[in-house]
Amino acid sequence: MEMPKFKLTKTAVESQTPQAKDIILHDTEVKGFQAKITPAGRRSYQVYYRTKDGRERRPKIGDHGIFTVQQARDQAKVMLGAVQKGEDPAAALQALKSAPSMEELCARYMCDYAEIHKAEKSISEDAAMIRNYILPAMGDDRVSSVSTLDIDRLHSGLKHMPHRANRLVALLSKMFGLAEQWGLRDYGTNPTRYLNKFKEENRHRYLSDDEIILLFDELDKSDSRYQMLETKRNSNKNKEKKNQDLVTMSDLEGVELPQITAFFRLLMYTGCRLNEIRTLQWKFVDLEKGLLRLPKTKTGPSTRILGQEALECLEGLSGIKYIRESDWVIPSKSDPEEAFVNVQKAWRRIRARCGLQDVRIHDIRHTVGATATGLGLSLPMIGKLLGHSQASTTQRYAHAADEALKEAASLVSGHMVSKSNKD
Repeated sequence: MEMPKFKLTKTAVESQTPQAKDIILHDTEVKGFQAKITPAGRRSYQVYYRTKDGRERRPKIGDHGIFTVQQARDQAKVMLGAVQKGEDPAAALQALKSAPSMEELCARYMCDYAEIHKAEKSISEDAAMIRNYILPAMGDDRVSSVSTLDIDRLHSGLKHMPHRANRLVALLSKMFGLAEQWGLRDYGTNPTRYLNKFKEENRHRYLSDDEIILLFDELDKSDSRYQMLETKRNSNKNKEKKNQDLVTMSDLEGVELPQITAFFRLLMYTGCRLNEIRTLQWKFVDLEKGLLRLPKTKTGPSTRILGQEALECLEGLSGIKYIRESDWVIPSKSDPEEAFVNVQKAWRRIRARCGLQDVRIHDIRHTVGATATGLGLSLPMIGKLLGHSQASTTQRYAHAADEALKEAASLVSGHMVSKSNKD
């Protein structure tokens, strides 16, 4: 229902009584600026124009009460100015509404990239960062509208966790790079490009020889306790009283499952990454040739050479019925059809008994690399042992070689001094 044209004011818009059809009020100050009153009494502002090819458009500016008349009029001027330049504001608004959200980008990233190209642990870490940080902060935002300021705000909010904050930016950088590749964002507009990451302190913790002895000693003790416990349980099978009544809490203290102690032994023997052993399947183990053929690691498919100790450890596990019959080398005790999950909980118990509370599981891998370097192995050889894809990764152990050379130099110079003193 068209009404006479007059300058739109708050009073004019609010005084109109709703009719059976929409009422359209035309502003005389800005041609094309309109107010609409629906039969239900809803009042809003819109702008009317024709596109270059003659199609009529009436995009909504906003609701009355949210926008004042003057605010809506000013916005109408901006939109009509765009029309004069040959643009179509209504189509731009519609495209924005239908543009994918960050939540949709995250889902596509996980499905079309992470699950195809990344290792299990990395997939899990990405999913956690998406769930805990990205979706709460910008899940509803459009991919095309996220700015550097938005990313900086999220990054700065995690300044107390610099490593995690930087990993989050790296994840977002990859996601926006893919968004450009998938046509969801203009090329060269990745909003993470100019962010300054937080400084991180490199943490390289290596087990000393004495600490290595402590760890192996604790694993040996756990195996002995487990054997004693199994003997006690077997001797109680013929008794009327239930086994759980005959096994006390003190019997369980300091006892780990044999696959758990073997898990940490294999880490020490091979230098493998945590998940490379935790998710290791028997079909990837070649005891005859002394190899692990890992189809999926952090750096892609990898073959690792096994030393004698690692082979003996694996052979010992294969002698345990429920482990031998499982697909997994380190199976869950409650469900051997699944891999063991919470190795971190077991590690916290073991390291506490050893007094090594500051040692992480990954430090075992660093220790293997440093030990190999100290024994005089070349960096390329160490890289192959640890499954590194780039020489620069192995370079971190170069300082261990320097320490070994210092010891050798001191040994030689000391010998020379002792010779001269005799003379």
